[in-house]
Amino acid sequence: ESDYSDANQILSTDTEKNSHSGKFELSFSTVELYKKKKFIMPFIISSSVQKTISGTNVPNYSRADINLKLFF
Repeated sequence: ESDYSDANQILSTDTEKNSHSGKFELSFSTVELYKKKKFIMPFIISSSVQKTISGTNVPNYSRADINLKLFF
C-alpha cells in the first residue's frame, strides 16, 4: 500500500478474484502385483484433466497431465 489513498483505491478496483475448476484423474498401479511377483516392474501411471469452469479475474484454461512413477 502506498501513501496515496487515491492511487490505492484506483489500483484496487476490480481486483477481487474467484475460480471454480474441475479435475478428473485416473491411475493404474502395478505395485501390489509386483509384491505378489505377478508383474516384472513396479510403477504407477496416472493421467488427469483439469478445466476452469467459471471465474472472475482468472485465466480460463484447460490442462492435461500424464505422470509416470518408476520404482527401483
